[in-house]
Amino acid sequence: PPFGENMTTYLSACSTPECLNQHWFLSLEDAQAKIKTWWKDYNEVRPHSALGDVSPHCFAAANSLAHQAI
Repeated sequence: PPFGENMTTYLSACSTPECLNQHWFLSLEDAQAKIKTWWKDYNEVRPHSALGDVSPHCFAAANSLAHQAI
């Protein structure tokens, strides 16, 4: 691999083709920054069908409010 074993290991951790297909990584640091941004969007902003087409962030907030009302 052009960036060595560390790059391969890091990219293997982000095995989501959706992430890897969207970005061209120039260095390990660039890959880390882009993958971190992608995961933040995926985990907090992007709607998930399994959560009723709302983002995990909104789903968690709604559940927190529901539990406080009990």
